[in-house]
Amino acid sequence: MKKILFTATIFTFIFSACDKNPVAAAKSQLDEQSSQLIIDWTNVQFRLIKNTTGVAHPAFSRHFSYTGIALYESLVHGDNKKMSIASLLNGSIHLPAPYTIGRVFFPLSANAVFAEMFRFFYASKESNLQIIDSLETAYQNKYTDEVRNNFDIDASVQYGKKVAAAVIELSKTDGASNAAVPYKHAVFHRGLKNTAAVVRPVG
Repeated sequence: MKKILFTATIFTFIFSACDKNPVAAAKSQLDEQSSQLIIDWTNVQFRLIKNTTGVAHPAFSRHFSYTGIALYESLVHGDNKKMSIASLLNGSIHLPAPYTIGRVFFPLSANAVFAEMFRFFYASKESNLQIIDSLETAYQNKYTDEVRNNFDIDASVQYGKKVAAAVIELSKTDGASNAAVPYKHAVFHRGLKNTAAVVRPVG
């Protein structure tokens, strides 16, 4: 629970720190949205981390960072009090513009972002992909039922996927490996006369 609250706090801080103007602005699309989408996907991320081997702990920190950036950018145009942080990032990132901004439902975009980012980071196991697909479908169906007459569902999903793709490309430039290679532990042979251990990978 502490991890969930900590992660949710990070996302909340990012949003609050990027206010364009502290003065009350017009009501935005996200004003009446709850944080349940973020909570559910964060819980899934913890499950995926537990299921994923061959990734060092610092790499998981990268996953949270890049996912947070993608999430923020997928939602920022849905809140007129916020602004993009793309110019503040190290490296070059080319974010898509939601040309049909009046028809994009940004929580749907955020749902697609989570799914795409997690498929990139945690695709080493089929069970991980099943978990991701399940939650993505559940939220896409939920939002589609709620807003299908007011927003372009496909445009909303595609926008989220394009944002995720841009952030994924950025993540490839920091010199770290994103591959979750299954870990192969070492077997130490006993009875050796010298002091050097012989290590044989098991796979």
